[in-house]
Amino acid sequence: MLGPIAVWVDRFGRVWVGATNSRVQLFTREGKFLLSLNETEGDAPGQFHLPHSMVMDSKGFVYIADASNQRIQKFAP
Repeated sequence: MLGPIAVWVDRFGRVWVGATNSRVQLFTREGKFLLSLNETEGDAPGQFHLPHSMVMDSKGFVYIADASNQRIQKFAP
């Protein structure tokens, strides 16, 4: 079954959603779609397989726990 497995609100009020379809998407607090970090599932940089957790550091970098690929990916602000 496909669906969200991680939801996080960043310091700007944007909503990040990681899902079982291996996508990470960003929305406004009102629910307007802003962007997707990846288009396909995989193990290449920028691709995910079950992204489970997300956090932003003090400089705006976003870190995503890519569970099934057993890694953390870092994205520039």
